[in-house]
Amino acid sequence: MAVGPALILLAFSTAQVQVAPSGVKFGTWVQATPIEIEIVRSDRSATWVRAAYQSVKDGRAQGVINTPGGSSLLVTDQYQNVASGFVIDRTVRVLTVGTDKAFASRFSLVHSTPSRIRENEFFVPGVWYKRNESVPKNALAADPDAEVVLVREDRLPLPIALVRNPQNGNTLELSHLNPDGSAFAGEDHRPRIVDGRMQFGSIGFLNSGKLAIAFQFPGSEGDRTYIGGPGNAWALRSHPMELGFKHQYRLRVTADSATNFATAVQAAWRRAFEEAAPKVPKANQAVAYRESLNLLARVGVRYNGVPSMPFQVRVPTGEVSDTSSQMGFVGKALPAAALLLKDGLEAKNTGRVQQAEDLINFWVKNSMNPNGVPKTWYDIQKEGTVTWRTEPTHLRIASDGMIGVLDAWRLTKRSDWLNFARKFGDFLVANQGEDGSVAGLWNWDGTPNKAFKNVSYHVVPFLVALHHATGDPRYSKAAIRVGEYALSTVHSACAYSGGAPDNPNVTDKEAGILAMQAFLALNGLTGEERWIEPAAQAGTFCETWTYAWNVPLPKDDPLVIYPRNRTTLGLSIIATGHSGADNCMALTVYDYYRLWLLTKDPHFLRFARFLADSTKQMMDWDGSLGYAHRGLLTEVLTLSPPHGQGLHGWLPWLSVAILEPMVKMKDAFGTFEIDEIEKMPLSERLKRIRQ
Repeated sequence: MAVGPALILLAFSTAQVQVAPSGVKFGTWVQATPIEIEIVRSDRSATWVRAAYQSVKDGRAQGVINTPGGSSLLVTDQYQNVASGFVIDRTVRVLTVGTDKAFASRFSLVHSTPSRIRENEFFVPGVWYKRNESVPKNALAADPDAEVVLVREDRLPLPIALVRNPQNGNTLELSHLNPDGSAFAGEDHRPRIVDGRMQFGSIGFLNSGKLAIAFQFPGSEGDRTYIGGPGNAWALRSHPMELGFKHQYRLRVTADSATNFATAVQAAWRRAFEEAAPKVPKANQAVAYRESLNLLARVGVRYNGVPSMPFQVRVPTGEVSDTSSQMGFVGKALPAAALLLKDGLEAKNTGRVQQAEDLINFWVKNSMNPNGVPKTWYDIQKEGTVTWRTEPTHLRIASDGMIGVLDAWRLTKRSDWLNFARKFGDFLVANQGEDGSVAGLWNWDGTPNKAFKNVSYHVVPFLVALHHATGDPRYSKAAIRVGEYALSTVHSACAYSGGAPDNPNVTDKEAGILAMQAFLALNGLTGEERWIEPAAQAGTFCETWTYAWNVPLPKDDPLVIYPRNRTTLGLSIIATGHSGADNCMALTVYDYYRLWLLTKDPHFLRFARFLADSTKQMMDWDGSLGYAHRGLLTEVLTLSPPHGQGLHGWLPWLSVAILEPMVKMKDAFGTFEIDEIEKMPLSERLKRIRQ
């Protein structure tokens, strides 16, 4: 093979990459042996072989790896300059086959000075935030002293890995461009799989004294994986060592600097989002709205004589499988009833109005303890009696329910409904800590069950709504005090955890959603701009949990429940510690549109539009999925193994999440179509969101 020039320089605004036969240098990041190939022998044992390039010319670097087993592979890397970094297009082709069985390749850059993982800050979307201090002990990237953290990219909303040095603010970002993600049925176990159909990579970090950022193809995952259950293990993946077989991938490396972790995350996410340029099929918003309401009306009836918004309905049959009712959170009984009431009043449908009133009245008459702590979940027995689940009351569940009651009160001005909400508001005011916090979990006797305070801001939108309903300044003062506590703890640390009561105090998406909504509520209450940037930061955090690339689901797997003819864009990872995904980002369309108006940042407008259509993909709004009701959609699934499988069930929050932002848009602007709203003068739109 001819040897080209000894060195090429690709110059950028902040760094330059040097590519030579002796290796690659990019600022303080280097790789002396850029060709890294894992060889799987005939006995299935594996070893890594490494080599420098043998030729470099015009941005094209090549080298041949000869294995001890008699195989040879040609590696071709094409380097191209982009802003603040470079792109590498890699092709690995099998030239000759000896006794080897399979191979994989890796591209990595190693920092020139020693450091440990615990000394840096990291961002891998939906998996790793900063130092991952609030994650389950068996979660990916939970070990600050790990030597290997490689994560399959189908777990990731976008395949990005970023490291930030907190001492100088310098960042390095690696992203996989144009990911494919293809797999097949049965690709869901730990032992090594050799198959050319696998087109997903893994991305992350290595550390054996010096930190390395790395991409591996196909995507072996370790030294932890959720395949086969969480724990320390490897799920090894390789391509077959077959004559002429090749694999290809395109990576971008970006050097940057950021004054803090949140700024680094925003820059990395937005670069990747713009590169991905997700295009979502349009959904008929009006049909999605109507069918969601019709589903709530169909199932929110009496069971054994007791009104209930049932906890679960089977998909696709539409059969009610759990008649219990939960006030808020995933049960969303009271917010759902308020939506039905509004629809009934607007349509002059007296039957629907009565249906909604019966649902609300049951809660108002039966769930409140004398001290102001509500019971939040009841079961209906066959004889028509009700038993209350004795679990402590979580701020999230209670606040969701009380906001629903206030939404209903605004439509009727019923004093008993307002008094019901006030009782909980008075309890919160009386039990707020000196630092502005509120305990996250309460016993029915009014004592804190657990004193964790990181979820205090869950009550802010309720307290703000209660202030607007009553004019009582105690509630607004309490809301502001909680907000200031959240500023000094949650926002300043860019640490969002505890959004889900059933998975408490782990880093999760819903914590970000609730923080964004709390800060937006305080901006609306006070008109103060100091709440806008915290809302935007929380909004960016939530974005990073949202799939902005379409993960293909195996065509040969009969257990896939996600509709194969729909894109997976808009689904979002729920929490650290697993890779379950849901449609919760539907809840935030109005919030991102508000961020656009408040910040004039066009990215938030684009993201609002993206969510408006992508979060309707799971539901059967057009009847093409064959579900019993067009409003049905599934509650949770995974896009990584087991691909597209999950819960065959609908819970009320799914329809509430679709409807609530649409109702807010319609109430504020007269329509929920963003394109129509954008035709209004900006001053008028700003006025309407502040009313």
